Amino acid sequence: MKLGFLSYLLPVIMIAAGVSVAVYLIVNCHDIIEHDHHQKPAEESAHEKTAEHSCAAKCDHDYNLRQFTLTPEIEQRLGLTLSSASNRRVADSVTLPGCFEWKPQALRSYGVPLGGFVEISVQSPQHVKQGEILFTVDSTELREMLLEIEINNRACTLIQTAIDVLQRRIDVITTSGSRNAELEAQLQLKTAELQQAKFTVESMRKKLRQTMPSGVQIEDGALIVRAIEDGFVQQVDAVSGNWCETGRAVVLVAQPQGLRFKAEALTAETRGLRDGLAGEVQVLTPDGAGVTFNGSIIVGFADNTQDRTMPVYVELQEVPEWIRTAMPGVVRVGLRSSPGDAVVIPSRCVFYSGLETLVFVSDPDHPGSYFIRKVQLGVDDGDYVEITDGMRAGEKVVAEGVYQLRSAYAVSDNDSTQQAGHFHADGEFHAGEH
Repeated sequence: MKLGFLSYLLPVIMIAAGVSVAVYLIVNCHDIIEHDHHQKPAEESAHEKTAEHSCAAKCDHDYNLRQFTLTPEIEQRLGLTLSSASNRRVADSVTLPGCFEWKPQALRSYGVPLGGFVEISVQSPQHVKQGEILFTVDSTELREMLLEIEINNRACTLIQTAIDVLQRRIDVITTSGSRNAELEAQLQLKTAELQQAKFTVESMRKKLRQTMPSGVQIEDGALIVRAIEDGFVQQVDAVSGNWCETGRAVVLVAQPQGLRFKAEALTAETRGLRDGLAGEVQVLTPDGAGVTFNGSIIVGFADNTQDRTMPVYVELQEVPEWIRTAMPGVVRVGLRSSPGDAVVIPSRCVFYSGLETLVFVSDPDHPGSYFIRKVQLGVDDGDYVEITDGMRAGEKVVAEGVYQLRSAYAVSDNDSTQQAGHFHADGEFHAGEH
């Protein structure tokens, strides 16, 4: 009975051992490939057949560190996907959060020239045209100044009349060949009084003109404050019928195109920023779609040393009317860009081992076979990265599954944290040899 059972089990054990050896030979890593430019043309890869290079030129295969093979089952279990290297332009940029604010010169405050009772004619956010009345002021001080000017004007008229009478009397006496010293003294005195009265009137009028800013007029004894340019009312700080002291701001008017975008950048992010760089501001609309505005940046001075942030302003070319202050957004500033025909791959394809920058490249001649290859990076925009050396357009690299493969294959003597191993047929990785 025992002998029969052993005769049945022995073939099963032999078959299992044969399968284990086959799997090990399939998935075990090969040694570092030594590329020979002098090998026979029949043994050249498809990549070498399409590229014209001399034996002295350096081939991309010279950057290959190791080759390994995976079965279709393991590729599927690891979720490996490939991405082709292509020719395109990528731009290195920095993205900064911020919000819209008014430029200092975009706001105009209209205040009370002389203290009095105000009557408001506008409200926020009303659009106003140049010359439109904003508010009026019934000022007691203005009325007193106007009354004093009127009194001095009447005094000038009376003095001028007296001077004319004295001058006629003096002319009559002079015609008869005589002189009247008393009348001549009175004439000189009245002339001096007239000059003084005229000076007083002119001084009061000058003071009144200096008190009245641009856009303020006097009509029927009241101050009329008008808009001196188009805009919309941003703020009203008074109520009709209230008394306002001289100089108090009542209405704030903003220009429609007076908005700019202000972002906050950490000092470490401002190294490549400089005035004049192009900035693209993106704002989310209520429907979830992003709207972009183009402009140029101005780097400010550090205004928050505690947080180590620096303001970055974006002067926009055009701002729609629906944009409001404090509306949030982000600005993307391009720092540098690659040539238009640069070889690029997705940034997620790149991984690091020690001081080396590496990718997993699919062997076009042997499906399931991959190279671990050193590459040199250029401009990186966060999504795509330029490959300056080590790849050509059209080659395929691993995009999804890089982490699993990177954990499985140690490729650098300087990376002591990695340990080489192997995959089982179920896709599970085990460190060390079988």
